[in-house]
Amino acid sequence: MKQIPSYLTRFFEKEEYALDFIRGKIRFGSLSYYRHYEGSRGDKTEGLQFFTWDRGIRYQGSSVHEHYILCTSGPDVDIYKMKTEMGQVVVRIENPQLLLEKIRSAWSDHRLSIGDRPAEIAQVVYDKGGVHEADPFLIAPPVYMQKPMQPFAGEKEWRYVLTCRLQTERTAKRSETRPVLESSSGIYYFEDSSFDDHLELNIGDCGEICRFT
Repeated sequence: MKQIPSYLTRFFEKEEYALDFIRGKIRFGSLSYYRHYEGSRGDKTEGLQFFTWDRGIRYQGSSVHEHYILCTSGPDVDIYKMKTEMGQVVVRIENPQLLLEKIRSAWSDHRLSIGDRPAEIAQVVYDKGGVHEADPFLIAPPVYMQKPMQPFAGEKEWRYVLTCRLQTERTAKRSETRPVLESSSGIYYFEDSSFDDHLELNIGDCGEICRFT
């Protein structure tokens, strides 16, 4: 994983949302939520993964775990363009590593947390559908790291990621008559409604590491 930048940026549509964030009320969205989101942040392939290894082997997959993400942008993002697309209220995260530690502490006590899978931070790679260099064991990178180049590459995204434990009702829901969706790559997957669209963590005041800009 690349080194975490010295600071990250988060965009909000309303000042009240930004104030909640600085006060430590952190709202994560599920990958499935962004898959159906109709705005500029929507990605119909979110949580799905498809690419070709340089050995000529095509990979398609998804995760049996739900993931919740908090989206931020790296220092090289075009602030003015992002304000137009994502929200005029901008918060600068002065210490991304400390924010991760605070999120990890709060997440460790959550009912959906997995003991050996703490919260993490990941830089998004904009190569969905492209060619990957194959590692010796052909292990695919996590589904939450990959997005299409267009129209998302300008977001320069870094994500705080929560990986959820499997819920017992998931198997039962899959046995019901439920829609099976298909991506443009031909990947089939089940819609799972056993998770909420959003998850909120109260991590304590972040005023010392986050500020308006």
